[in-house]
Amino acid sequence: MKSKLTIYLIMLLISANVVFAVHNFDIPSKESIKRESKIDEYLDTRLHFTREQKAFIKQNRQMYRKEMEATVKQMQSVHDEIRNVYMTGIPKYQADFKTATKKAQLVVLKQNIRHIKEERRKAFESILDKDQKAEFEKIKKEFAEKRANVPQN
Repeated sequence: MKSKLTIYLIMLLISANVVFAVHNFDIPSKESIKRESKIDEYLDTRLHFTREQKAFIKQNRQMYRKEMEATVKQMQSVHDEIRNVYMTGIPKYQADFKTATKKAQLVVLKQNIRHIKEERRKAFESILDKDQKAEFEKIKKEFAEKRANVPQN
């Protein structure tokens, strides 16, 4: 009896952490795409991209979106599976136990998204020349300072 309770508590803690991680995931929306184009315009005015760089950025973004769409669709299907288990009416501890692997799958998918974003950032920075890299570092510092000064809710 004690071991079942221990397993249940461990599974509950794991599922709570996974739900928290999944809840904080942001799916790209129309607003984020508009924000992305504004960022591109801003970066172009500060970094003065060449035609080749603009073409690379556009191609990189299209490839990134395809990868992200596939991963986000997988996440949505896993979310639906988890939701369906909870909707069956079984006790919460059983539903938590049944969905633990799906929640772990969501964590892996979120890590994949982070990896995709990191690869995109590295590819972007690889096309910049020395002056552009220096200016881009200044821009990143400015945005980090702005983010640090935003009050937390």
